[in-house]
Amino acid sequence: MTIFSSLVSEIQDATVSGLTKKQLRALTRITDLFVAGSGRYSSQQIELFDELFKTLVAVVELKTRVKLARHVATHPDAPAALVRAFAFDDAIAVAAPVLTQSTVLSDSDLVANAAPKPGSSLCNRATSND
Repeated sequence: MTIFSSLVSEIQDATVSGLTKKQLRALTRITDLFVAGSGRYSSQQIELFDELFKTLVAVVELKTRVKLARHVATHPDAPAALVRAFAFDDAIAVAAPVLTQSTVLSDSDLVANAAPKPGSSLCNRATSND
């Protein structure tokens, strides 16, 4: 997993220095690494990738998330945790590609995504009309 560690370091360095292209390249390589071996990974390894993706998506800038969301949206073997993270992103430019094109999202993911988020104006209207 030294390649993996190297890629994580690359993203962390890019986050600090704000190098969007470097972040995107490293995240794309990690995603491709997952896709290439997804049929052979143990459940523990998949959980590790899932946690990594959730953590990284939270720290990369919008421009990088948009590009990567477009990259994984049409890939049937894209990491589910990454696709879900993008689907629930507050930025529509990130969420839209995976919500409209990804086959990775389950029906329950889509239903959960369609529900008003706590604190949203829709959620506030629904509770004030009761």
